[in-house]
Amino acid sequence: MIFRRKKEASNQIPFWRDIRVFGIIGQILFILLIFLFFRTIGSNFITNIGKLGRAQFICQDGSYNLKCAFDFMRTPAGFGIAESVIPYEVTDSYWQALKVGLFNTLKVSLLAILFSTIIGVVVGIARLSNNWLIKNVARWYVEIIRNTPLLVQIVFIYFVVFLTMPSVNESLQPLGLPIFLSRRAMVFPAVRLMPSSAWIIAFIVLGLIQFQISYRKFSESSARKHKQSHAFRNAGLIFLLIVGIGILIANSRTSSQSILVADSTRINSCQDIEAYALRKAGVANIADLQKLEAEKLTEVSIKICTVNGTSSESNLVSWLQKKKIPFSVVKRSSTVTQALNSYEKGDCDMLAAPINLIAGEKASLTDHQKHLLLPFPESPVLLDRPRIENARVVGGMSFSPEFAGLLLGLSFYAGAFIAEIVRAGIQAIPKGQFEAATALGLTEWQKLRLVILPQSLRVIIPPLISEYLGTIKDSSLGIAIGYPDLYNVASTTLNQSGRSLQVILIIMVVYLTLSLITSAILNWYNNKIRFVEK
Repeated sequence: MIFRRKKEASNQIPFWRDIRVFGIIGQILFILLIFLFFRTIGSNFITNIGKLGRAQFICQDGSYNLKCAFDFMRTPAGFGIAESVIPYEVTDSYWQALKVGLFNTLKVSLLAILFSTIIGVVVGIARLSNNWLIKNVARWYVEIIRNTPLLVQIVFIYFVVFLTMPSVNESLQPLGLPIFLSRRAMVFPAVRLMPSSAWIIAFIVLGLIQFQISYRKFSESSARKHKQSHAFRNAGLIFLLIVGIGILIANSRTSSQSILVADSTRINSCQDIEAYALRKAGVANIADLQKLEAEKLTEVSIKICTVNGTSSESNLVSWLQKKKIPFSVVKRSSTVTQALNSYEKGDCDMLAAPINLIAGEKASLTDHQKHLLLPFPESPVLLDRPRIENARVVGGMSFSPEFAGLLLGLSFYAGAFIAEIVRAGIQAIPKGQFEAATALGLTEWQKLRLVILPQSLRVIIPPLISEYLGTIKDSSLGIAIGYPDLYNVASTTLNQSGRSLQVILIIMVVYLTLSLITSAILNWYNNKIRFVEK
């Protein structure tokens, strides 16, 4: 018995040779290294704060406190921003300037994610095409874009494509469409929603809710009766009926728009505007107006005054364009009082503004009884077509060359990587799925839409998350071409204020927040569509 215990003791591994002991020691050493690493960083951080000086933490009352580190952000920025989604003035605070940069970043990032996804899906499918030309064009697009630095692509698109375009007066108009391409901006027609469009939007929401309910009921009914389902068609008809009712109600609502004209014009309704334009030009019909020389046409065109920030200009201009009546907006005032002063001085033939604004100020006119306030028909939804006016393009939807260059660069670059993700996702589907879909008699489009892509999404989504996050962060490269994104605006703030620590911290927190939100949304979707094993 004693011999057995001695033998067992002799078989025990010494602690300095025991792998479990080495594992525990390794973990302790790793924790110590992590502690020393963060201790060194913290020490350097405190030292650098000291070197920055007390001026970094001046409070508004002149005292010094760490709590006042961001007080400078409430002072006026003092610099302009060329492109802004939200209102911004030079006198606004640094916080407002950074908010403008954030919204600009969100605008270009979200659009780039949308366009790159479309490009990636199309090119990824094209890479698997049986057509030799389509397959090789898609392949070379992917190879060239993926192996060229993104910054080089953005600079190339901006300087070689957009800045070589003609001036505004010589803008390119592809196929004669109301699209103006110049080195100053790319302007496209835009859909404008008038106040009465709220009825249409409300009925669209109601129609979508009814569509879901109807689709489910029709599907269940067809399943019980073992009949072919027409649920989508029937629910779609109900949706269109509801939206149609909304359009009728919106068109029947009393217009909130109006025009102010003098009695001498003999305009008693909007239908008299055409006759006034013909009398002013001294011609018999609209066709004769088009034959006038440019200078004469400008001279006899209807002069319009408007109030900025209202939809009245778009409403009146759209109506005049449909009637082919020549016009020009000669004055855009910031208030209705200024617009009335311009109208009374004879700068324009008519004033377009919301009826409630003019009605409250009309009495201030001299001999206001000699001026008529006429309701003007309002289209709930109208197409705002751009036009050249005084060496600049007005109306429509405008994109600066900086925005367009960054958007195209991000879209093409991310699209090339997404194309490879889509191709890999499709090829990951077992061959039997393709054969089963073919055996069911599905067309190629039906196989792709109903069988292949829904299954490949489970493979595509995880790497797609990284690509979307990269696109958001790559938007900071817009500083190379002067696009006022978050990083660009923050850099200007840093240079003016000298508060490098605070500004860099704000940049890091904002980009981290955007990345975490994007990742959370896509991870939620990925968990929703994944296979659940039982």
